[in-house]
Amino acid sequence: MKKLDLTFPCILDSSPDAAQTANGKYACNAVPTTYLIDREGKIRSAWVGFSEDDENAKAALKKLGLE
Repeated sequence: MKKLDLTFPCILDSSPDAAQTANGKYACNAVPTTYLIDREGKIRSAWVGFSEDDENAKAALKKLGLE
């Protein structure tokens, strides 16, 4: 993330608390899993896997009017 100068939060935590959150609230069962969460904490979009061209992110942002 530093190399690419990314500023969004990223959870890279293997603690029991992080595992409980990933497996509970967000039902994360694959890596990478990306969530688009609004300011109220509501998950607006989610997808699993890596995409070189970020088509999933572009489509999710466009759907929310944030392209």
